[in-house]
Amino acid sequence: MQSLQLVVSLVPDISFSGFPNYHPMVVHFPIVLLIIAVVAQLICVFKPANSTLRWGTFYLLLGGTVSAFLAINVFDAHVSGDVSNEIFDVYETHHLFADLTFWAAVVATTLRLIANVWLRIRWIELLLMIIVLLTAILVVVTGHYGAALTYVHGVGPQGNNVL
Repeated sequence: MQSLQLVVSLVPDISFSGFPNYHPMVVHFPIVLLIIAVVAQLICVFKPANSTLRWGTFYLLLGGTVSAFLAINVFDAHVSGDVSNEIFDVYETHHLFADLTFWAAVVATTLRLIANVWLRIRWIELLLMIIVLLTAILVVVTGHYGAALTYVHGVGPQGNNVL
């Protein structure tokens, strides 16, 4: 019991009151899950008979897809206030690539499920590799524009220009 009390005492008091929204925290889930799915799918190309790996890849894609949906639709950080056209254009581009990422992840997740349950054909694994890689590239581009909003234009930190 003393060990548990020691662990609890070491955990800092976490407060979310200083955050204007939860988007920066939620958005890291699709980034990680969809990029790791590339590695898992690459292995699936070379070991297509491994059922555990195929299902693991599906769950990575599913988690990435669901968390992308949440980051875009539930925890979105809308640009507000009197912002320049340049900032608004970067925000719109960021949002466009986020939507493209989500839909590419939906396609990859659906195809991975179909391949796991019904189709065990080698070319499906190659097609999935292309779609999953495209999804990861879209994640990186989306992140680039999100980082530009934060670090170049100052949108987000301490609630600047964010609803």
